[in-house]
Amino acid sequence: MARTFSRKKLTNTKLLKEYASWIYCENCNETIGYLCYTSYEKVEFDYECSCGNKGDLLIDFSTINQPKHSKNSLKMKGNRLCCPLDDSPLITILDKKIASFSYQIVCNNCEHLYSHNS
Repeated sequence: MARTFSRKKLTNTKLLKEYASWIYCENCNETIGYLCYTSYEKVEFDYECSCGNKGDLLIDFSTINQPKHSKNSLKMKGNRLCCPLDDSPLITILDKKIASFSYQIVCNNCEHLYSHNS
């Protein structure tokens, strides 16, 4: 069954699919990351591409009212940032193509909020 989001906002950013898959910079059309399909509840991702474009995305399914703020960081498995509690893959960030980025992402399995600023 398809998921239904309550909010979706993309600025200078494209997604291959409706709420996940490859993330592209709209200015240079380069791939800058990958958002996993079923493992996140909410994601906010802001970036500056190496081409100088600034973009962001927000997708929120809003089924978790109060996520627990985690003091842990997401862990790297292969090239994916994964939940440190259950290894759910959440997002891949191709930081060679990005000058700076920040994210907040809620894992829908453990209901924790993870954040990062570079």
